[in-house]
Formats: sequence, structure tokens, C-alpha cells
Amino acid sequence: HLINLIGYAYDPEIIVLGGSVSSSFPLYERGMRSVMQNYCFDCETPVKVCPSVTQDISIFGAVSLFSE
Repeated sequence: HLINLIGYAYDPEIIVLGGSVSSSFPLYERGMRSVMQNYCFDCETPVKVCPSVTQDISIFGAVSLFSE
């Protein structure tokens, strides 16, 4: 349900999951997407959720927030 809360609060285009959460993404992806459909928030474009492919994704997120 955390991803839905993020969607309501920030209306992102994409949510990138990092750390140990990203390494286990295949284990919970189906359930997560099912919950997202049941609690879909209004947005023009569906939110993409994907695991990070880089180890330092949290640094990129921090820099993007700081530069706004």
C-alpha cells in the first residue's frame, strides 16, 4: 500500500525501488501490481514501478530532490 500512498502524495511518473527491495522484486511484483489496480489513484498516465539497475539509485533520488 506504500506505493499507492506515494502516488497520492507525489503523483510520480515512475517509482524506482532500490536496495534489497529491488533484488527481491520478482517475488512480490504480481501481488504489488494487483494491489495497485485495486487502489488505483487518479492520474493521466499509469505509474511505472521498476527495480533499480544501479547500486547508487538513492544518491540520484537525493540529488533530484535537492535540485528542485
